[in-house]
Amino acid sequence: MSEPPDPPASRRLSWEAELLVAQAQQLLADHRAAVVQDANLARLRSQDPDAERLFPSGTPFADAVTDRSLLAPLTLALGSYARLKEEQGRDDLLERLFDGVLPPGQDRGPDRP
Repeated sequence: MSEPPDPPASRRLSWEAELLVAQAQQLLADHRAAVVQDANLARLRSQDPDAERLFPSGTPFADAVTDRSLLAPLTLALGSYARLKEEQGRDDLLERLFDGVLPPGQDRGPDRP
């Protein structure tokens, strides 16, 4: 059986342009959510010394959107904070980090209802 012919160059470029636009839209959505999380984190830092101690300084969520090397330390901090707040019975503080980012009731992870 013969292979289908390659799509015309104009169709291929159109598809590539659509993919690029979709990726840009996703990056913008990720950045918007990260800015909200950084604002939430700034408030948490003023109320909870553990947030100040465990999370990287500055705007770690927005920074990690464009610099993927920052994801590992941010993920580690988030996991440590989640475990500590669960041990303290203060899941409400962890939930505040996601205010305005996830729709109410959306799953926040494999162990979070």
